[in-house]
Amino acid sequence: MPDAADQLDVGISIDPAMDLELAEDFAGELRSAGLKAEAEVRESSVYAAIEWLVPTAIVVFIAQKYIGTLLQEAAKDHYPKVKTALLRLVKRTTGPERKVRVRFVTSNPAKLRAADPVVFSICARLRTSGSVTFVFEHSITPSVAPTAVHELFEILIEHELKYPNDRLTRSPAAVPGSRAPVVMRFNSATARWECWIYNEGRDETSK
Repeated sequence: MPDAADQLDVGISIDPAMDLELAEDFAGELRSAGLKAEAEVRESSVYAAIEWLVPTAIVVFIAQKYIGTLLQEAAKDHYPKVKTALLRLVKRTTGPERKVRVRFVTSNPAKLRAADPVVFSICARLRTSGSVTFVFEHSITPSVAPTAVHELFEILIEHELKYPNDRLTRSPAAVPGSRAPVVMRFNSATARWECWIYNEGRDETSK
């Protein structure tokens, strides 16, 4: 759906193992707010040992052109509705009280873990031609979820307004022309999204 998302405002892609109604409800809610939104079922994915480096079971794609509309006066009508719809999806898929759970699957049975993998992420295109993925890990509780969603949009809007001197473009993982996404993880303690960098198997987060 990343290419199709360029023709839309927002798209949602869901693994066939998930309930399609979840994606259709989300897309329908956005369409009722006046946005161009669609849902799709994609091919099954195998979760790697570091599951946020591959597509999560549910992915929302936000088109760059839609981020641009958030800078306009007309966005005041639909922006709150988009945030509300996303927050509802986050709370259903993320955190200890989540309703949606998936089974961790890997090509190597020895890598099976007891913990549930990440279910939900939000992706957007960057002006560098790359992309950013915001991974909603289960450390994001219902109490901090509104802050996580609000901060996510603040980062994307800043990218439009201040490029190339914005936080995403200046992150260590933002390589111009690279197809690898900038991966962001939410730090509940600081209430900020931080850039995650994979470096020779070590889990590192840039400050």
